[in-house]
Amino acid sequence: VNNALYLFGEGSYVQYGNLEVKAAYIRFSFSDYTAFAKGKQDTLGKWIGRPVFTEGDQSFEEDSLAYHFKTKRGISYGVRTEEASSYLHSEVSKKQSNDWLHIRNGMFTTCNKENPHFHFHLTKAIVIPNEKIVSGPLYLKFRKIPTPLGLPFGFFPNKKESTHGILLPGYGNGREKGFFVQNLGYYF
Repeated sequence: VNNALYLFGEGSYVQYGNLEVKAAYIRFSFSDYTAFAKGKQDTLGKWIGRPVFTEGDQSFEEDSLAYHFKTKRGISYGVRTEEASSYLHSEVSKKQSNDWLHIRNGMFTTCNKENPHFHFHLTKAIVIPNEKIVSGPLYLKFRKIPTPLGLPFGFFPNKKESTHGILLPGYGNGREKGFFVQNLGYYF
């Protein structure tokens, strides 16, 4: 219908060169080479068939996405991805044709949970793959509690193989020490 293909079910996918989209629902238009994908929620509110966008060795899991295969531009909502042993979550992200990602309301963390224990809340950021993440105003949050530690901008290295960079902190809870921050530093 209208030069479009509708795919339903968890095994649905569209592949175009080294790009692939898998989701529970996909609408692919043959006239303009665009794909729209979204997951669905079961009766308990748990996501099933959440879209996974794969380009080469990078993979992104999201709530919904729209992508143009010819121009290599797209928009995604609820994105979760791993970037060089850290995790990046974003409310809205736009992928440009030069592979840069523009992010709004993001979380940058080393915690691998879907709802991280701690994170830097990024109001807006640009991810340059295998190079860096540059952020506008950001602040540190533990669980959902913001801390007074805020910065007007942030710069995080994002290289897969790097010889030096910033070690992101973690937190701990010890019987003698109480709650504490650990592993903050710089490595060579």
